Order: sequence, then C-alpha cells, then structure tokens
Amino acid sequence: MHMKTSFYLSLWLMLFSVGASFAQTTRYVKAGGTGDGSSWATASGDLQAMITASSAGDQVWVAAGVYKPTTSTTDRTASFRMKNGVQILGGFPDTGDPTLADRPAINPVAGNPSSTTLSGDIDNDGTLAGNSYHLFYHPTGTNLNNTAVLNGFVLTGGNANGGGNQYGGAIINLGSSPTLTNCSLVGNSATQGGAVYNVSCSPVLANCSLVGNSATGQYGQGGAIYNIDSSPTLANCRLQGNSATYQGGAIYNHINSSPVLTNCSLVGNSATYQGGAVYNNTFNSSVLTNCRLQGNLASLGGAVYNHTNSSPALTNCSLVGNSATIGGAFFNSSSTPVLTNCSLVGNSATQNGGAFYNLSSSPVLTNCSLVGNSATNTGGAFYNWDYLNVTLVNCVLWNNGGNNTFYNLSGATITARYSLLDNTTGVDISGPGNLTTATSPFAAAGSVELAAGSPAINTGDVAGYTAVGGPATDLASNPRIVSDRIDMGAVEYQGPTCTSPVLTAVQTPVDPVAISTPVTLTISYAATNVTSATITWGDATVNQIVSNPSTPQSHTYTGPGVYTISVRIGNDCGLSSATVMAPQYVVVYDPSAGFVTGGGWIDSPVVSSLPFMQVGGKANFGFEAKYQKGQSIPSGNTEFKFKAGGLDFRSTAYEWLVVAGSKAQYKGTGSVNGQNGYGFMLTATDGDLNKIKGPDRFRIKIWQVSSGQTVYDNQHGAGDTADPTTTIGGGSIVIHDPSGKNAREAYSLPVSAEAVQVVVAPNPVEQVLSVEVRGLSSRAQVHLVDVQGRRRGSWSVEPVDGTGHLRTEAGHLPTGVYLLQVETTGGVLNRQRVLKR
Repeated sequence: MHMKTSFYLSLWLMLFSVGASFAQTTRYVKAGGTGDGSSWATASGDLQAMITASSAGDQVWVAAGVYKPTTSTTDRTASFRMKNGVQILGGFPDTGDPTLADRPAINPVAGNPSSTTLSGDIDNDGTLAGNSYHLFYHPTGTNLNNTAVLNGFVLTGGNANGGGNQYGGAIINLGSSPTLTNCSLVGNSATQGGAVYNVSCSPVLANCSLVGNSATGQYGQGGAIYNIDSSPTLANCRLQGNSATYQGGAIYNHINSSPVLTNCSLVGNSATYQGGAVYNNTFNSSVLTNCRLQGNLASLGGAVYNHTNSSPALTNCSLVGNSATIGGAFFNSSSTPVLTNCSLVGNSATQNGGAFYNLSSSPVLTNCSLVGNSATNTGGAFYNWDYLNVTLVNCVLWNNGGNNTFYNLSGATITARYSLLDNTTGVDISGPGNLTTATSPFAAAGSVELAAGSPAINTGDVAGYTAVGGPATDLASNPRIVSDRIDMGAVEYQGPTCTSPVLTAVQTPVDPVAISTPVTLTISYAATNVTSATITWGDATVNQIVSNPSTPQSHTYTGPGVYTISVRIGNDCGLSSATVMAPQYVVVYDPSAGFVTGGGWIDSPVVSSLPFMQVGGKANFGFEAKYQKGQSIPSGNTEFKFKAGGLDFRSTAYEWLVVAGSKAQYKGTGSVNGQNGYGFMLTATDGDLNKIKGPDRFRIKIWQVSSGQTVYDNQHGAGDTADPTTTIGGGSIVIHDPSGKNAREAYSLPVSAEAVQVVVAPNPVEQVLSVEVRGLSSRAQVHLVDVQGRRRGSWSVEPVDGTGHLRTEAGHLPTGVYLLQVETTGGVLNRQRVLKR
C-alpha cells in the first residue's frame, strides 16, 4: 500500500514537470476575457472552451478571479469537465504577462489557498439553493486517468440536491480518476459526497483542503467524500469541519472501497449517526499512515465506524479527543481493524467504549498507547462483546478508568503480550512479558512519550512488531527498534541518559489556617541540577517555579476547604520526578461560613477488615458543629451509635470545621464505648443546597490515635477529602447560614438523633398523595414544600399503633419535585422527596 501511494505521487510529479517543460500549447483564461486564449493579452473568459480545445500535453493557465460553469443563472446542470493529458493551473496573477515563476506558491493545507475560484453560485445570491449541481461532472465513458490534472483552485458552492443530481457537489467521478493538487474544496453540499463522489475509480488528491462540506438529507453520507467500489489516494490533505446527517462526517467508503490516506488530518468532522470522520462499509481495507483524527463526533464511532468485514490498517496515526455516545474513537461491527504505532488519547463515550466499542470484532493493536480515554458507563478503553478477542502487543494503557478500562461481555476476551497496564484495571494480564505500574509511564500528562526510567522502555517484543510489518519509525518519526530492542507504546524512548530527580519531602502547615491566611510550603529533594518545580495547590491553582525550587513558596486560599497539595520537580535533562503528595491536607476554615447540624440514621455496610463493621445494620447519628464568635476552634457535640456492631462513639473535642457550599467537614477526638484516644472525621452534604437537589449524605471515619488504625468508616477506602456517598435512611442534615437560621427554610426545626420513617406510595404521585409516618409516639405535622421553599400544604396526623396516615388530593399540584417534611413534638424533622407527574 505504501508503494501504491508513492507511485501516484511520483506519477503526479512526473506529469507536472514534463507538462511544464514540454507542453505543446498553453491557453490563457482571465475573468471577463473575450479573446481566443492564445496569450494573456488575448485571454479567453470561457474556461471550459479552453479545456475542450486542448490536447494531451497542453496546459490551461487561469488567472485570479471567479469562474462559473455557465453564464445562465438557472441552468443548474451546467458543469466543467476535465480532459486526459491536460493540466489546468490556477492562481496566476490577473495583471501583466505572468509566467510559471510569477505564480504565487499555493498550499491550502498550510493556509495559502489559490486566488482562482470555481463557484457554483450561478444565480449570484450567495446561497446554495439555486447553485450548480456539480462544478465538475465526469460521467461514465469520460474515462479520465491521473493525467487529467486540476492544480491550484478553490471549488465552492456546488449543491447536488435535486432529482437525479444528488451526488458530488464539487466533483462527481463515474469511472474517472483525475488528479487534484493544491485545491480547496469548501462549502459544497450533496446527499452523498458533499464535495466528491467516486464510483469505480481511483482519483488522486494531493495537498488538498476539504473544509466545511456537507452531506445532507435523511441519508446524508460522506460529508466530504463518498466512495463506492473506489480507492482514491489522499496525500498531505486536510479534511476539517465536514458533516453528514447520517454516516461518514468526512469520508464514506462503501463496498470494496479502500482509500489510501498518507499525512492527512481529519479534524472536527461530524456525523449525526455513525462515523464522525470515516465510515467503512462492507469489505473495506483502507490504509491510513501518519494521519491525525482529532475532535470528530458521532453517535456511534466518534472517529471511525467499521461495518461488515472492514479491516482498515492505521499506522503511525493519532486519535485524540474524539467523542461519541458509543465508541468514542472506534465502533467496530464484524470488523478487524489493525493499528500499529498509534496513540489514542482523551477519546470519550457518554455511554460505552471510550476508545473502542467492539461487536463481533477483533482489533489488533501493536505498539499502541491508550491514555485518558473514558466512558460514562462501561469500558473506558474497550467495550467488547459477542465472542471476540482483542489482541494487544507491546501496548501501554494508562488512566483509562481504572477497573472500568475493560468491559467484556458474552464471551469476549483480551489477549495481551508484552504490554504495560496501570495496576487498577483488574484484568488478567498473565500473558508473557506483561507489566503493571502504579505511576504514569509517560513524560507528561496527555503525552505518549515515555518518561526516563519508564518500565515500558526496552521491554517490548521485537518479533511481535515485525510480525505485523511495523515500519522503521515510530509515531514521532524516531527510529523504532534501537540495538535490537523495542519499547512498549507508540513512541520509542529517545531521551537523555541522566536519571530523574527524586523529591524526598513536602512540608505544609499541620494546624488549620483561617481563610485569606498565607500557607507556606517547603520541598526537599535528593538530586542535583534541579531547575523547576510544579506545585498544584488543590484549588485549581498551579505554580511553575523555574528557579530555586527549594525556596519556601507561599499561597493564599480564597475559600474554605480541605486541600491536597502535590509537587513535581524537574532537572536540566528535562526529566521529572514522580508526583509527591503532601503528607497531610491543608485545612482552610472560615469562622463566619455558618454551621452544620444533623440527625438520623444510615444503613451501615459490612467491612470485614474493620472491628465494628463485621455485620451490617441501622446506625444512628446526631451532631452539631459550629464556630463560636471570636473562637478559632469549633465546638459542638457528635454521637454515633451502631448497636449491631457494638459501637458507641461520643466526641470530646473538635479541631477544625470547614463549611463550603453544600458540604461540611470537621475533625476531632472522642471515645469509643467509654474509652478515649480516638480520632474522627465527619463529612456531610445537605442535598437541598446542591445545584441538582438530592438526598442528604453522611460519612464518619473513626480511628485509634495511637496506632492510626481505622475502626469504623462507612466509606472505607475513599480518600479523607472525598464527598460522602452514603444516603441517610431517615432524618436530616442542614447547613445553616452564619446567623444560625437555615439558609433555605426559616421554619425548620432542630434535628434529633432519632427520626421517624416516612413512606410515600406511589411515588411519583399523580392524583392522590398517600403517606405513612411510622415510629410516631405523638401527633406530628406534615408539610409539603416546593423547590422554592414555599409550603403547598400542611396537615396533622395522629398515630394509630405507632403509624400516622395521610391521604389528600394532589392533582392540582404542578408537575415537579417536592419535599415532604414531618415535624414531631420532639423536634424531629424528617424529609422525603416526592415527584409529581
């Protein structure tokens, strides 16, 4: 395939040079010209007449200006037609007597388009509606070959949208294979092949830019190019911002179409349904070499959709930031794509398969790097199902969702050899030569260049690489195999021989600091030639220190919070240390930020490794934490009782309290079953203060101070600063404003440590609201409150055998979300979310 590409490019260069030296006749075209075209002074204004009058070996020179296929404003069927052996050259100055040497350089890919435009806007209204169906029409029997050359033109405004004229807004090739070089195809439209439509042909596009073309209608396919039984060659081309309302935002390949793309970029293309950049359908063997597919979008297959025996080969290609509902980079159905020396970075799926979604498909990846791909549901890197096998050889996978990296269903499997995976994937990597790592093997975030000392260096399998015919260079055009050794991943390590610096300590304040108080950080390292440091302060602030990294650094936090600081240092070799986290988080509090109260119960989970969590069951809590006026240490009381686990915890002192938005967190000491010497941290969220209102959530972690051993944690394994995830089963958590009054509901009552249970059935409610209040010992008040905090009804309920009953009409209430509040004479406030249909 590489030989085929080289052949076409060599052929084009040969034709151009021969034509320039030995052209039999040159004809001249200038906008408004009225002559016979024998010179610039007698230039013709009729481009097609000059092409028709030319013979093999002739050239047609066209000056800057705008040219249309007809002078009629209504004949949409009129079009240009190329001719074998005739070179059509645009971009000449429109004054004087210019020669080839006077023709400006034309490179639309580099941002230098031609000054000569072929336009389909025959009705001169600036819209597509009445434009020419095709700028060039090469019907069956024209039989153009690669000696028919169009060089240095802008083709725009073709609109194939009528009757049988629905294909190829700029060019339609039926059995014809012309050559286009240095051309821009911009803003053309058709049902299939917004710019180019090819049937049973192999045209050549070199150094061309296809931008903003569209395939429209219910079955719009191939925003830029549509191929059926065709294998065009594209070299050094840019396909950007093209779109299809159905499939193939840039290119649609149908039935035995295998185009060859070399040094091409496919960026920002989109398809409503399948294949944001490329759609391959039925027995397709496309070849993409040194290509970049970035930021493409579709519902299925953000970059590429392969269907029914399609086996494209991608070599030294990068797929970055593509996105889809399913299959962020690839959606493969009964297909076997082969990728070598490729990078897949930051692709995403809002459902499944951040990089690959494979259905009855078995892709083969050799020396590929997959970094930072993600899926909202399952399969951050791979979603595989229906008895397929994905093969990974010499690959590196990092930060693709941890244990969500792979999802295998219905007999699907992964075969990995000589590959490096982060140690959280949870998959069997027992194949030969496989390794895991707990730190990034790459030189920088988002990069696929290996860091010095990476375990991927010199640990790949040369035989596995040569077996797939891997090229001599890697993704970065560096030598791929050095001294008979090969690395894992897409880029071979070429870095210096010096070692990475070692960061030994990060020192931060131990005591909490008040808001707007400077925090000082000091780092220590065991290395020479350290020239820089990167400090991530935990509040979206990142400082780059470019000299004297050992000098203490200062930072002031503008909001309360519990912040985790990390540091990385670098040396003059360009190598970086591992990221080191500060040994303790920095607590920044605001004494005027308000306080938190809570009471209720949770379902305590079973954690067999913790002494008081051998069984599950109901655990009650009650707490209050606030800063008294003028005090820097909070006060209050916290109780947590888990009867089934034998735990009775009571606080003795608080150390700090942070209230920020809907989240409150505080730390202190206390006793377990009457014995002092325990520390605790409580984190709670008030669901009514979230932007998207939700339930209140609670977490308490208790540990023995002397040993640091955790004895209870209902969110065991999560970081101390993590948001709580346990929804309270009953009761309430309220974050109050600084005045002590609930910021949302002026009529709220204090919350006790015990709560009644409220049952609403059905929920969502339609016509009748039916409520049971269980666990009552006396009369209770029931209030229904809307999202604006307004009461929409209040009722009294009397307990009968401990349960109060309420049944009332709700049909008059608008559709929405309501909060049911139960207030008892003991001061209990219980909340239950009610949905109204």
